[in-house]
Amino acid sequence: MKAASHQLQEGGLISFVSGLLKNHLASDKVCLVFQNPYSDGLNTKWERFKNGVKELQGLSKDCEVVYYWDVTGREHGQLTPIKLRREFLLNRKWMASDDIIPF
Repeated sequence: MKAASHQLQEGGLISFVSGLLKNHLASDKVCLVFQNPYSDGLNTKWERFKNGVKELQGLSKDCEVVYYWDVTGREHGQLTPIKLRREFLLNRKWMASDDIIPF
């Protein structure tokens, strides 16, 4: 199992993003898009971040297998599948408007 980044300190990121949303972007529509390989160990810090930033709400979440040409890794030169996890988070300004189109 792969582990989440050892460098990223999600507490500081939560404080920064929460402050930015409250103090500078409160009247703006904000959408945050997350994409990462689908793996239990890789997304633990994302889950903590998402739960810590109370100004954002989840809109959509999905997983999809996409194929890409591996030009640097173990499968060099091969069409390689990867399962991706995507999530969209919106702030309250979006949620209060009629501009959201279901997808």
